[in-house]
Amino acid sequence: MSEDNERTAVVTGAESGQGPDIAPDLAAIEIEHRVVEVNGLRMRLAEAGSGPLVVLLHGFPESWYSWRHQLRALADAGFHAVAPNQRGYPGTGSPAAVADYTMMHLVGDVVGLIGALGEQNAAVIGHDWGAPVAWHTALLRPDLVRGVGGLSVPFSARTPVPALTATRARFGDTFYQLYLQRPGVEEDFESDLVESYRRILFGLSGDNPEVRRLLIPEGQRFFDGWISPDKLPAWLTERDLAAYVEEFAESGFLGPLNWYRNIDRNWALTAPWEGAQITPPALFLAGDRDPVMSWYDTSTLEASLRTVVPNLRRFQLEPGAGHWIQQERPEVTNAALVEFATATSRSTRDRGVMEPQPPQPPFCVHDTGSTQYWIWPYLIGDWRYRVINKEKRGTRYAYDVHIWNPDRGWVFVVQVDASSPDEGGFVAALEVANTITFGRPGKEDMPGPVGSV
Repeated sequence: MSEDNERTAVVTGAESGQGPDIAPDLAAIEIEHRVVEVNGLRMRLAEAGSGPLVVLLHGFPESWYSWRHQLRALADAGFHAVAPNQRGYPGTGSPAAVADYTMMHLVGDVVGLIGALGEQNAAVIGHDWGAPVAWHTALLRPDLVRGVGGLSVPFSARTPVPALTATRARFGDTFYQLYLQRPGVEEDFESDLVESYRRILFGLSGDNPEVRRLLIPEGQRFFDGWISPDKLPAWLTERDLAAYVEEFAESGFLGPLNWYRNIDRNWALTAPWEGAQITPPALFLAGDRDPVMSWYDTSTLEASLRTVVPNLRRFQLEPGAGHWIQQERPEVTNAALVEFATATSRSTRDRGVMEPQPPQPPFCVHDTGSTQYWIWPYLIGDWRYRVINKEKRGTRYAYDVHIWNPDRGWVFVVQVDASSPDEGGFVAALEVANTITFGRPGKEDMPGPVGSV
C-alpha cells in the first residue's frame, strides 16, 4: 500500500455536507481525504471513523460527496466509512482506453481498496452505477463482502442477448444509455457544469413533479427539455452544487462516461457467472419516484430480486423520494445503513475467539431449492443449507446440498450419499461427510434474522 502521508480535513462545498438536514451531533465528525494506490491507480477517497470497514460507492455523475451524510452517520455508529472517487472520477486515475473501465476493473478496484486499507472484508454499498459494482463485488468475491447494499439499482440476472440489444428492444433507440455511447457527448455535461448539476439533481429527484423518462429524442442533446429550477429542493443547496462543480471542473466526464461504453463488454465478461446468485447478506433501498423504479413492476420486484439475492435482509421503497435517495432522505438512508452494517459486522472476533477460515470444498453458486433450514457447524458461525436435488440410485439416495454462511458469503455444494429418502438420512450422512452438526429451529425462527451460535 502506498498513500499520501498528509490527511486533510474536507472543507469543500457545504462544509462537507453540513447542509440544513445534517444532525447537529454529527456535524463535528470530521471527514478526511487521502490518496491510496489501488491496482496501479492513485485513488482519492474520503473517510471518517474507525471500526469495521464500510465502502460506499458513488454513481454517475457524482463523487464521494454524494455520501457526505452517511460517512458521518456510519462513523458515529462505530464504523470506518470510506467513499472513494472511483476509476475515471476526480482525483482518481483515468486510463485512456475505454476497455479499462469494465466491471472487472471496477470490482478489482474495490478488492484492491479493501486490501490497501489493511482489511480482510467490508460491507460494500453502492448507489446508481456504484450499485452494480457493489453487487458484482459480492458476486465475484463473496469472501471479502460481509454484506452488500444496492441503492436505486437492483441486481438483475444476465440477459440472454447483449445488454444494449436488450435495452434497445425494451426502451427503443432513444434510451439514454444508447445516446451515451456516442463520442463527444461529454460536452453535454461539461459545457455548463452548474446547469448540468442543477438540472440532473433536480430532474431525477422526487421533487420533480414528473418522473423523468430517460429518453433523448433524435436531434436533441442530453439536457434539452430538462427543468432548471428557480428554487432548489430543501435537501440540495447552492453550496452542494458548487461542491460537484469544483470536483469536475478539471477532470471532465470522459472517464465516467466510459463506464457506459463498456455495458456490452461487461455482458460478455460476466458469462461465467450466468445463473449465479449473490449470497452475502443484502439490502435494497430506493425511492418510489426514482425513474429507475419505473423500469420495473414494483409489486413483484422484491420477489424477483430474492431469486437472485436469496439472503436479502431488507427491501425498502421510500415514498416520495427520487433517484438521489441518500441525499434526498439522509436520515432514512443513515438508519438503514447503520442497522445493516451493524447486523453484518457480527463476527467471532466480537466474541473474543479466533476468526474461522473458509472451508475448501469445490466452489459453486447454484440453488434451485426452496426449503431453508439452519445448520450449526463446529466452526463458529451461522450456516444454512438447501437440498438442490435428490436422486434415487439403487437402494440409496444421492443429494446435492447447497451450503452457505450468511455472514461470510461462503458458498459450496456437496454431494451426499444417504441410505434414507427422508431428511434424517441425508443430514446424518452430511454430518459424517463434513464434520458438521445440524439443528433445525422452530418455524418462528426461520423468517427472522440470522441467529448466533
